[in-house]
Amino acid sequence: MVSHLWDSAMTFAAHRPVDERAVEELKTGFRGEVLQPDDDGYDEARSIWNAMIDRRPAVIARPTG
Repeated sequence: MVSHLWDSAMTFAAHRPVDERAVEELKTGFRGEVLQPDDDGYDEARSIWNAMIDRRPAVIARPTG
C-alpha cells in the first residue's frame, strides 16, 4: 500500500508543467549543462547508482567548475 502511494506521488511530481521562460533564464545565467527530458544526455544524467530509483525531473542542472 505504501509503495503504491509513493509511486503516485512520484508520477504527480514528474508531470508538473515547467515554465519554459524560467528554464531559458536558468540556461543563460548558469555555468554548466541544463537538461530537460527531450535533450540528449538526459537519461544518462538522471541515472543514479541505485537502479531501483527511477526519477524523471523536469530539469537537471549540472554545474561546471
